[in-house]
Amino acid sequence: MTFAEFSIHLEKIKQDVNQFINEDGPEYAANIAVEKFKENFEKEGFFGNKWQEVQRRTPGTKTYKSLVNRHPADTQRKILTGRTGNLRNSINYRTEPARAIVYSDTPYGIYHNDGTDKLPKRQFIGDSPELEKAIMDKLEKELTDFPCANRCAEQSETTAVIKRNCCIRCSSRIRLVSRN
Repeated sequence: MTFAEFSIHLEKIKQDVNQFINEDGPEYAANIAVEKFKENFEKEGFFGNKWQEVQRRTPGTKTYKSLVNRHPADTQRKILTGRTGNLRNSINYRTEPARAIVYSDTPYGIYHNDGTDKLPKRQFIGDSPELEKAIMDKLEKELTDFPCANRCAEQSETTAVIKRNCCIRCSSRIRLVSRN
């Protein structure tokens, strides 16, 4: 490989890395976050921290008694799901270069997530060590599988062994050729 070819090779790698940092990485992170945040609704808690029980499911409370005859299913359904599931379904994301923003676009989501004087906090979106680990595991896997700029993974299935952002096939060819 000549010096000019090596320079082109490095430029391609730089472009791929920039795309990963600015586009692909945030997309991976956002998708994982949305999935994990939606799981919180199924588990009725925020990554293992259970939400406070609701009165409509507690026998003997005024709310339970008023619902048991009119809407018995309401006494059984999960916390924060409502009859429509709108809050869970409102979790979405957008990406910006090197950044992902995950949010709920309901006007009442923030009150449930953060709590108020009269409404207990039932967080479903936010930072957590579990989320950070899931995202880092995915990003590390993607970087381990990151193809080199020569696209060897696309050229030959048998030589697509990735090592440090370049495949074995390419690393054996990368050597500078002097211009004598």
